[in-house]
Amino acid sequence: MQLLLKQNRYSGIALLLTMVILSLVTIFMTEFFFETALEIRAIENFKSSFVSQTVVKSMFKAMLVAISINETDFFEYLKQIYQTTESLTGGDQKLSILNPPKLLIALPEGSIPDFESAVIFTPYVRPIDHLFNLNRIQSKQGTRVPDSPNDRIIFNQFVNLISQIPIKIEQEGMEMEDAPAEFRFLELGEATRLYAAIFDWMDTKDDGRPYSNEAGVTGAEDGAYTEFEVNTELLIKNRRLDRLTEIRLIDGIKESGIPYEEWKKHFTVHPVGVDPGTGEFESRLNVNLANKEEIVTFLRRFEQNSEYYGELGGPPENKTHLQAYVDHAEEVADALIQFDEDGTRVVYTQRSLGSVLSSVDVGRNYSDFFIYHNQWYEIRLVAEVDHIQSEIQAIVFIPRNASGEATGNAVIKDFILR
Repeated sequence: MQLLLKQNRYSGIALLLTMVILSLVTIFMTEFFFETALEIRAIENFKSSFVSQTVVKSMFKAMLVAISINETDFFEYLKQIYQTTESLTGGDQKLSILNPPKLLIALPEGSIPDFESAVIFTPYVRPIDHLFNLNRIQSKQGTRVPDSPNDRIIFNQFVNLISQIPIKIEQEGMEMEDAPAEFRFLELGEATRLYAAIFDWMDTKDDGRPYSNEAGVTGAEDGAYTEFEVNTELLIKNRRLDRLTEIRLIDGIKESGIPYEEWKKHFTVHPVGVDPGTGEFESRLNVNLANKEEIVTFLRRFEQNSEYYGELGGPPENKTHLQAYVDHAEEVADALIQFDEDGTRVVYTQRSLGSVLSSVDVGRNYSDFFIYHNQWYEIRLVAEVDHIQSEIQAIVFIPRNASGEATGNAVIKDFILR
C-alpha cells in the first residue's frame, strides 16, 4: 500500500514537472515566434524605407537634370502633372508655377515613368529668384548705414511688398463662424517698424543703438528683448539670417499677424537674383513662368510714389525710371502673357521681350525686373513603398549663362532626407 502511494506521489510530481516544462517551452516558443515576427517586420520596413528613399533620390537627380537642360519644358511637364488632379489647380487659370500647390496627393499610376512600384505624391518644385532676400537689408561687408541711399531703396521695396500681404482678421464669437473672411493690410508705421527690427537683429555694431531715420522709424535692439531670460549677449544675433525661421524671434513679427506661410511665400534668406556673388541679391522675376497677377504684384514692389518715400522727400533720382513699369503694370502683364497658334505660351529672350513691350510706354529697363531662366529652386519630393514614406527637401542653385544653359553642377543647400 505504501509502495503504491509513493508511486502515485512520484507520478504526480513527474506530471507537474512535465506541465511546467511544457509551459516554459510554450512561453519560449511564443516569445521566439514573436521576436522572429518583429525582426521580419523590421527587415521588411527597412527594405521598404530603403526602396522609397532610393525612389525619391532618383527623382531628385532626374529633376535636377531636367531643370538644367530645359527649365521651361520641365515646368510645362510639371504643370501637366498638377492638372491630372483637378483639386490641385482649381482650374488652369489659377495654377501658379511660382507658388505651386503643396497638397500631398498620390498621382495616378504611371504619371512619372520608371517608378511604377512606388506611390508618388505631387512634387513641389518652386523657382525662388523673385523672392525678397531679407539679407539684402544688410550689406555683404557688415552693417549698412541707416537711412543711406541704398538703405532707403531696400527699405521702400520691403514696405511696398509687405504692405500687399493680406492679414486675416480673427473673428470672435460662435455666430461669426460662417461669416466671410475679412482681411487687413499693414499700415506704414507697422511695416516700417518691422524693417527696422530686422535691420537691428542683423547689424554687427556693438553700441546697441536702435535703427532710426528721417521718417522717425525706430528699431529694436537688446532692450526690446529683455523679457527673455537669457544672457544679454545672446539677445540679438548681429549677423545675417541663416534660416528664414529665425524671423519668428524678431520683435514685432508675431504681433504683425502675418502667417509664417506668407513670409515663406514672399521672402528668402538665400542669395537669389542675378550676380549672387556681389552680395546685393537683386531679386528678379522669371518672365516666362509668372502669371499676370504675379507680374503685377512683383512690379508694384518698385513703387516710387510711395508713402514711405513721401516722408523722405521722394525717391533717389537714379530710381525714378522704375515708376513707368509700376504705372503700367497691368499693361505689361497683358503684353507678356502671349500664346502661339498651338496654344503654347510664348517664351521670351531679352531681344524678343523688348519687341513685345515696345507697345507699352515703359522704356527698355527690362533687366531691372525680369530674367528668362531661374537659378534658385525649392524642391520637396515624397514617395511611398508599402506604406513607408520617404521625403527630400532641398534648396538648389543651378548656375546659368545668359542663354539659360547650365554652366556647372548644381549646388544643393539645406538638404534633408527622411
